Amino acid sequence: MEAAQLLEAVRVLYHAPDDGSKRAASIWLEDWQASPGAWDLAAAVLRGDGGGGGADGVPVEARYLAAQTLRTKVSLCIWGVFVRVPGPACGRPRARHDDVRVRERGDA
Repeated sequence: MEAAQLLEAVRVLYHAPDDGSKRAASIWLEDWQASPGAWDLAAAVLRGDGGGGGADGVPVEARYLAAQTLRTKVSLCIWGVFVRVPGPACGRPRARHDDVRVRERGDA
């Protein structure tokens, strides 16, 4: 079900004629990207398991979004390891920017 929702949101974002639908799709996609479940679904889309069209079964727009999602999640997780603050991309609660600054200075 979520794969179908993802592909539909990507289709609307890139191909819908009205701005309201595009905004709604963009918001849904941002929420999806921040979710822990995005790891598995983005990987499935890149493997071609998402279905939908294109030569390998997945539209190029969906593959691009999946790649960007994984890149961002990996970057945020690595950043979180170095400052010892788990980020939302790793599926943990997001730390406030002030919390990070305090920990970097050693005031925590």
